[in-house]
Amino acid sequence: MEKRLRGLRSMEKRLRGLRTWLFLLLAMISAIGADRACAEGPARWLPVCPDGLFCHGTSFRRDGNIVIGTSDGVTRETRFLSLSDYSSTPAPWFCGGFIMPSGNCLAGQAFYGGTVLDPAGNSLYTFNPVGYTAFQFAASNGSSLGSLYFTGTSPPTFVSGFATAGQGGQRYWLTSDEARTWQLQTPAPQRFVVLQGTSPDGFRIWGVSPRDVGLWQTRSIIETGGQLDLTQFNRVDDGSFPEGGAIVVSLPATASMPGGYTVALGKTAMAVSTDFGRTWITNAFAGHVDGFVFPHAGNVDIQAIAARGSIYLSRDRGQTWAEIGLGLPDSIYSLSARDGTIIASGEYAFVCPALDCVGPRFARVIPFGTMYTFVTEFHNAGLDHYFLTGDDFEKAFIRSGGAGAGWVETGQNFWAWSQGWVRDSAYVCRFYGDAARGPNSHFYSASSDECRGLLALQRATPDGQPRWNSEGYAFRVGLPADGHCTGTLLPVYRAYNNGYVRHIDGNHRYVGDRSLLAPLLAAGWVEEGIAFCIPPAGHE
Repeated sequence: MEKRLRGLRSMEKRLRGLRTWLFLLLAMISAIGADRACAEGPARWLPVCPDGLFCHGTSFRRDGNIVIGTSDGVTRETRFLSLSDYSSTPAPWFCGGFIMPSGNCLAGQAFYGGTVLDPAGNSLYTFNPVGYTAFQFAASNGSSLGSLYFTGTSPPTFVSGFATAGQGGQRYWLTSDEARTWQLQTPAPQRFVVLQGTSPDGFRIWGVSPRDVGLWQTRSIIETGGQLDLTQFNRVDDGSFPEGGAIVVSLPATASMPGGYTVALGKTAMAVSTDFGRTWITNAFAGHVDGFVFPHAGNVDIQAIAARGSIYLSRDRGQTWAEIGLGLPDSIYSLSARDGTIIASGEYAFVCPALDCVGPRFARVIPFGTMYTFVTEFHNAGLDHYFLTGDDFEKAFIRSGGAGAGWVETGQNFWAWSQGWVRDSAYVCRFYGDAARGPNSHFYSASSDECRGLLALQRATPDGQPRWNSEGYAFRVGLPADGHCTGTLLPVYRAYNNGYVRHIDGNHRYVGDRSLLAPLLAAGWVEEGIAFCIPPAGHE
């Protein structure tokens, strides 16, 4: 069984006089900053997305801002994110391309053009040296060979490469006057080298070729009179460059690192070179690595990688690795970092503020398909508790009596999206208390604020005391906008049994049919509005 219900065998125990989840959560939200300093346990990765919004990628920018792509289900917007309180503000224009010495922004590619904008985001002029449109480029079986801004020349040179079938093959376009004029260079032989960045000595451009294994480089600008020459590429490595490798970071040569420090991610391994790319040593971490970052700029001893659906940290320059995926759902992540804070962007965005999220990632709570899951409701008349699960193993466990006597299906079920669904959806976090210490109940929420608050509360509450404990992420749902579900999405309502006031264990019920709440409200329950939105009948 991939995930068991912890403590359900003892669900018959009723605990009175415990603080409700809401009381604890409100207290926690008001003191999250103070509680971090006196936390009892390791931190967990916290969902980054501001409450009520969907996220579509997050990263640190060179200007110090954290940029997050958001959506309310209708309109997409780029926002600046604050990690102090997870608030966000609409982002003014920022350069998504290359910032040139003048401060102007070069945004685009040589093969189908682009725009040069001033620092305020106003368009100055457009460029299109090749003359293709994006459609024409795609129709010609074209592919990008990458773009980069090379600062070794004076003035710096912007390079954009492309390859087309039957249209001249591999070509590079160069400009040193902010895209006003361009120079064409065609390599021989045609190796179709994809540009990877600047070599650690700062004198060459590095690249990899899908046709020829290994790492390739241009001639040194010292040899070419200070100008870039992309008409010829020479092999750099001695045959040890990882198969399918791509350069992810290359630190320049210094007195302490005379050969630089370069990391490449290959198909099956990560490798490091400290001698200008000539020899590559496979890292001790076994297997494919999806992302790499230095959490502290310039400190090569502390490294973080995304791999195996989680995040790992090394404090000894990659010799040993420890998993710091505590709180993360299983996913493929890209990483960005600054000053010891890491953001992992996968199907959702999460943050670890202090490199102390030590522990395994969340297992996949629900082993369903790639799109939808069927969420089933159970009720125990003796406890008067309701419970939800989309996990077929848990359903079978409860039906067989493994969770104790008295649990029956109510017939009030609904469809939700699986964890693999990425279009405008939010994770539903799931928490359980404790059968002995309480609260002896489960809680579900699609609110980032509630999930973050309970995760932080769990960390701040010592073991042995009543608290909510994270059980991962159950499924994905839509979010209400202005108190309503949009489009074809259907509402799921949440009611609370007011356990704190009634001196019983708190419990919540989630139903799509609001009329089912009437007898509960008459018995003292409290309606809490729309909890989240779901797809109709398992399809849109």
